[in-house]
Amino acid sequence: MRIKMGYPSHETEREILRRRAFDNPIENLEPVADVSEVLAMQESVTHVKVDASLHDYALEIVNRTRNSDQLALGVSPRGTLMLQRAAQARAFLGGRDYCVPDDFKQLAVTVFAHRVVASARHASLQKKSETTEAALREIVDSVRVPV
Repeated sequence: MRIKMGYPSHETEREILRRRAFDNPIENLEPVADVSEVLAMQESVTHVKVDASLHDYALEIVNRTRNSDQLALGVSPRGTLMLQRAAQARAFLGGRDYCVPDDFKQLAVTVFAHRVVASARHASLQKKSETTEAALREIVDSVRVPV
């Protein structure tokens, strides 16, 4: 489900303009982490374990994108690597040092959506982004999740 953001009311937007006439809120931002902390987290993410069954799961999804009649261009090896890194990051943020299938399943559409191209005959029926996301969801849902 896609959440669509609305615009502020006329009065609210006028208030935004009034408040921002003389200040810039960006000038008051404080960092939540420094560079060394971010680099340390990135390094920690690379050590999150990924079982071979999850590699096979991800590769089956990727293979199906490459053979789908709904997609003219499937996921590249770089896209596969990015899914793995995103899954590792999700596990890390969840306090785990290992990935579970849901780390891959929940991120596949988001990670892959801009990396695939809808086939011309399917994309003409609706927006290309909706077409690719629907095709990816169908593919992800069709692949058996490892237990």
